[in-house]
Amino acid sequence: MIQKELSVIIPLYNCEKYISNALDSLLCQNVALEIIVVDDGSYDKGPDIVQQYMKKYDFIYLYKQKNKGPSSARNLGLKYASGQYIYFMDADDFLKTNTLGQAIDYLKSEQAQIASFRPIIIPEKDITKHLFQPCNNLFLSKKFSGIEYIEQSKALAGITLIRHVISSDLIKKNNVKLNDSLFLEEDYAFLFELLLNTSDIIVLEGDRPYH
Repeated sequence: MIQKELSVIIPLYNCEKYISNALDSLLCQNVALEIIVVDDGSYDKGPDIVQQYMKKYDFIYLYKQKNKGPSSARNLGLKYASGQYIYFMDADDFLKTNTLGQAIDYLKSEQAQIASFRPIIIPEKDITKHLFQPCNNLFLSKKFSGIEYIEQSKALAGITLIRHVISSDLIKKNNVKLNDSLFLEEDYAFLFELLLNTSDIIVLEGDRPYH
C-alpha cells in the first residue's frame, strides 16, 4: 500500500449544508491525500452526501460512531489515518485551492514537524463567491521550537487545529490523543502536548488561506 502524503480528518455532525464545500475544496489541494470523514451520530443527510463522493473518489472514507463528540471522532479518524501528515478540518470549513499542497512542500523541504498558517473566517453569506479561490504563494516566515511557538502565541490564540498541518510521526511517537471528555476547545490540550515535544515548527505567510 502506497502511503498518502496527507490524511484529512473531518468530524461530521449534522452538516449537510456545508460538507460538500469542504470536500470540494479538498479536491483542489495538489497533494496526494485521503479524506477520512467520521459521522458522529448525524441524523441529517450529511453522511449520504459523503457516500455520493465516495462513489467517485476511492480516497474518501466514511466511518460511523454514536454521538460522542468531536474529540472522539477525531481520535477514530487518527486510528485509520495512513498519511505522512495530518490535517484536522471541520465539516463546515473549506480551504483555498492548494493551501495544503504548499504547506506539505514546506514541511518536506524544511524537514519540519508542524506547519502553521493564519486563518480568516468568511461570513456565511459570502461563502459561494469565495469557493475555489486560489491560495497565493505562501512563504516561510519563521521557524520555532514548540516552546518558542507557545511563548509567541499570545493568550494561546494561535494554537488551534484549523491552522496546523502535523507530522503523523510526531503524533504516534508521543502517543498523543484528543481528550474524549472535552467538547469545546479540545484542540488546545492536544496541540499543546505536541508542541512541547517538537523543535521544528514553521510559520507560513503570504496569504490568509483558510475560510
